[in-house]
Amino acid sequence: MKCNRVVEASQAASPPTHLATIRLPVRLVFMQRLPHNNLTKSLVLCLIVPWLGCRQDAVLGNRSIKTVTVRSVTHYGVTLDQNAAPNEVAYVALRAIRDDFLAKTPAERDVALDTQFDLVAANVLGQRNRSPLTRDEWVNQVVYLWTPTISHYVRDIETDLDGLKSRLVVSKVRETNGTKECNVFLEVADPSGDPNARVVLAVYMAQDSGHWRVLHFGFVQDRRSISTRAVTPTEKESQTRAGGA
Repeated sequence: MKCNRVVEASQAASPPTHLATIRLPVRLVFMQRLPHNNLTKSLVLCLIVPWLGCRQDAVLGNRSIKTVTVRSVTHYGVTLDQNAAPNEVAYVALRAIRDDFLAKTPAERDVALDTQFDLVAANVLGQRNRSPLTRDEWVNQVVYLWTPTISHYVRDIETDLDGLKSRLVVSKVRETNGTKECNVFLEVADPSGDPNARVVLAVYMAQDSGHWRVLHFGFVQDRRSISTRAVTPTEKESQTRAGGA
């Protein structure tokens, strides 16, 4: 884990190391170092320890594996082509996750999931995959973990485009091994209403085939608020995150 610090939005930090590249000892002593959160530990195990039984084969949750093609799409009235900004992509992704979690029927959830698959940086994730999973298996596993990762806070995700965009803070674009990346941050409230339970959610993004698309989601530890005028959180993300980059 890197140390946390606060920097200006123009200097936002790079996303965490690709989960699949982490080397683990045979003994699971490392699990004791994770936050005391069962979901956190389950996500980490399923992502980086497939040989322990969490690996999904040709079907995840009785769903056929999708092959994702990165292309221009339109959802919620927003066209996400090569001219779309990162905060517009983040808005659609967050709203799709909200709709996924609040779906009342399997059909509604399928629509929300299809939207999420349209927004994943599939080619970039595939290039960085170091797990035993195939490219499509890895991308599907990443997307299916998005909603469980941030579902606790979905009721603070606005459905109004301008309203949510006004709360999003976009970092300076950086380049990692030839790929343009940025982070989009959003302060979200806990359903309890406790101000001390607020968190800063991070959307990690990359340009894929000329389109801004989502790598994964995470949370910034030790930060309960974010100022759009001055600062953004940086590197010490929660280990509860979906996917890796």
